Amino acid sequence: MNAVTPRTIVKRKKSLRENGLLLVPSLYDIFVAQQDTLLEHPRKIDGLHAMRLSGKPLRYVMEVYASVFGRQFAECLEEIKLLLDELGRVHDSDVLIVKLRDHLLQVQMLNRVVRERSERYALKPVQTVIANVRLDRARFYAQACTRVRRWKRTRFRTRLVRSMLNTRRSTGRVSRKIRTRGPKQKRR
Repeated sequence: MNAVTPRTIVKRKKSLRENGLLLVPSLYDIFVAQQDTLLEHPRKIDGLHAMRLSGKPLRYVMEVYASVFGRQFAECLEEIKLLLDELGRVHDSDVLIVKLRDHLLQVQMLNRVVRERSERYALKPVQTVIANVRLDRARFYAQACTRVRRWKRTRFRTRLVRSMLNTRRSTGRVSRKIRTRGPKQKRR
C-alpha cells in the first residue's frame, strides 16, 4: 500500500485552492491519527515524537495556504502551531531527562572512587533539575492533551475545512464535496 504524502494527494490540473482543500484535511487526518498515543500513553516517548513529526508537514503546508484561505484558517494554523510547540517541549524534556540521568549516573560512579567526602560531587542539584524538568514535561503534556481533547469536542477538523470553504473565491467555484468530517467521525 502506498503511503499518503503530499505528492500522492496533490493533483496537477487543480488550482492551488483546490489542492489545498485536498491536502490540508488529509495531512490533518494523518497527524491526529496518532492522538490515542498522546492521550492514552503518556510515557510512550517515541509515539509522542512521531505524532509531532507527522504534524510538521501539516503546519508547513498550512503556512503556505494561510494567505489563500483567510483569517479563520490562520486561527486554525495557530492552534496547530501551539500543539506542535507543546509536543516539542515534551520531547525536549524527554531528551533532557535521559541526558541528566546519564550524567547523574556518571557522577555517582565517580563519587564511588573518590575517597574523600569533601572531594565528591553533589548529587542534589542534578536531582533537583531532573525533578523540575519532569514537572515541566507533565505541564506541557497536560496542555497538549487538553488541546487535543478540545479539538475532538469542538470538531476542530470540521472548523478547519469550513475555514477553507468559507473564504471568498477569486476564480471559479470550488467543489463543496470535500468531507468536513474525518474518517472516524460520524454524523450526529
